[in-house]
Amino acid sequence: MMYKAKDFVMYDYGAKENQKRYGQAEAPPYPLERITTPWALFSPESDAVADPRDVEDLAARLGPRVILHRVVPQKTLRHVDFSIGYRTNDFLHNVAIDVIKQHIDENA
Repeated sequence: MMYKAKDFVMYDYGAKENQKRYGQAEAPPYPLERITTPWALFSPESDAVADPRDVEDLAARLGPRVILHRVVPQKTLRHVDFSIGYRTNDFLHNVAIDVIKQHIDENA
C-alpha cells in the first residue's frame, strides 16, 4: 500500500505488531519484481488513496507486465467508486472483462 507509506509496502500494523508478523518494525516492501502476472491498472484522475503519481510509479516498477494502464478522466470518481460504484461498467468492468478475454485468447 503506497498511501501514507510513500512506497508499495505491506500493511503497516505498527512497530510492535509488524515485528511479530514481519520480523521487523517497519512494514516491508512488496517484492514487485517477483510478480509475473499481467496487470491492468485503472485509476481516476484524482484520488486521495491512489495518488496518480503513485499509480504511475507502480506502473513503471511493474514495467512490461502492465498490459493496460487506463486513467479514467472523470474528476468526480473516488477510490471507492472502483469497487462499488454504479457508474463503472463502461470504463472499468466491461473493459476489464475484455482485457481478460483477450489475454486468455492470446495465451490459450
